[in-house]
Amino acid sequence: MLRGFYRVAIGFLDEASLEKVSSDDSVIFMSNHRTNMDYLLVTYLTSQRTMLSFGVGEWSGIFPVRQLMRSAGGYFIRRASDDLLYRRALERYVQLATEARVPHAIFPEGALSPDGGLQQARFGLLSFVTKNFNPATSPDIVVIPIGTNYDRVAEDINMVRGSSAEFRSKGKRFVVWSSIKFGLRTLFEMLLQRRSFGYACANFGRPVSFRDWLRSHEVDWPALDRAQRYEWLNRFGNELMARVLELIPVPPVATLCWVLQQSPATGLDKAALLASFKAAIAQARARNAFVVLARSSEQFALQQALELTLLRGMIRYRSNGNYVINPDKQALVAYYAKSIEHHLEPA
Repeated sequence: MLRGFYRVAIGFLDEASLEKVSSDDSVIFMSNHRTNMDYLLVTYLTSQRTMLSFGVGEWSGIFPVRQLMRSAGGYFIRRASDDLLYRRALERYVQLATEARVPHAIFPEGALSPDGGLQQARFGLLSFVTKNFNPATSPDIVVIPIGTNYDRVAEDINMVRGSSAEFRSKGKRFVVWSSIKFGLRTLFEMLLQRRSFGYACANFGRPVSFRDWLRSHEVDWPALDRAQRYEWLNRFGNELMARVLELIPVPPVATLCWVLQQSPATGLDKAALLASFKAAIAQARARNAFVVLARSSEQFALQQALELTLLRGMIRYRSNGNYVINPDKQALVAYYAKSIEHHLEPA
């Protein structure tokens, strides 16, 4: 399904360090949450080595999404639940899975980004995993940060026009009908193998040992009270999210959107656009970003990005030979540019 929509690109900041992770460790993959395709992408990329377990929201508890998520290793979380018994059961489930060395995928943002940028993280599942951790007796908890990005996010129009809550408020009938339409589109894409959504990218960072992190900060974890643990866990989690931010890949469409946002209102012709595109790529590479280019060619990647964005009406080609942003799709262009601005803006 995933490869029917996307060309999949994968990067490693330090592949050798991933090979050193022991099977005796409890492994957690921590990723940004760009789209609900993240679940499939991370599962797909790790499927040759392991089966993941990850929490998904109640939105996905409908046919056929529920069956798809469960087959991929998902369990369903009622994020807004105040039921103490439910919270304790969820906490214990996550702890037992961790103790059994079941790898977890965690998406700390908890919801899709409405503007394309990284959102404020919450570390509830991470607190469950680390609650009973004892550096002297417990298996080490190793967190592998992942940055994901896409040439096209399936939910982008909904995210730009409204929040996830507004989408759900339209009722079950709307959600079911949207799922049916998406399912038919999926079948169509799989049969034709057009990969009309461009690139889906993931970039794996260096593993971070929780035991080593505690040791380096001289933290006696079992001796801390709840408030102290919360403070240290937030520090640990935010450091990991900073790594995730730096790992977010730079795909062609996002680069094109960034370039056009910086260009004059009159737009750029093909030659000027290519020069600016190459300059943006060079700047991202200078910051060690994972840049995804079709055939390793800036010119070919730009052509593909132009085709994808022109087809969706995000940009227009004027009679004078210039490419400009469609004013009606300004928010959508900004949504994609936002995902990589930290790689391109002045430090």
